[in-house]
Parts: sequence; C-alpha cells; structure tokens
Amino acid sequence: MLVLASLLLIIGLLGILIPILPGLPFLVAAALLFTANSPALRRRLRQSLRSRPSFRRIDDMLKPAADGLTVFERCKLRVLRGIQMLLPKPRR
Repeated sequence: MLVLASLLLIIGLLGILIPILPGLPFLVAAALLFTANSPALRRRLRQSLRSRPSFRRIDDMLKPAADGLTVFERCKLRVLRGIQMLLPKPRR
C-alpha cells in the first residue's frame, strides 16, 4: 500500500508541474493511503487546522446513516439502479 501511495504522490507532484495532468486528486488519494498505514500521521493531520475540516467530512461520509448505509454504499446502489434501468426487461 505504501508503494501505491508513493506512486500516487509522485503522479500528484508531476500534476502540479504539468498543467494537463490533474495533481490534486492524486495527492488526496496518496494522503489517504499514507494515513491508512500510519496512525501517527493520521493524528497529526487531524490536529492540523488546515486538514481537520476535510477529515471530518470524510469521517461523516464513512459513518452509517439511519438506514445503516454509508454515503459510498448509497452511491453504489444508485449506480446499480441506473445500470438496471438501462438493461432490457426480461420477456415473460
């Protein structure tokens, strides 16, 4: 996982230098992967004034709602329902 995070970090830094390549999504993904492996780094970023609001939003998205589903699970269901609507209905 650290290799993937390092690769994403390098691509993100290249994205800052090369205007065609978006750098921010790669940097965010690298930060999330690095914090998944390091509790000390996660604590440090959560205490930082700049990154604290972002981590709170991510934590809120990962918490299950009243129906027991997270935001990501609800998004998956919506995508699957959309795909299901595009498929032909079976004939009886």
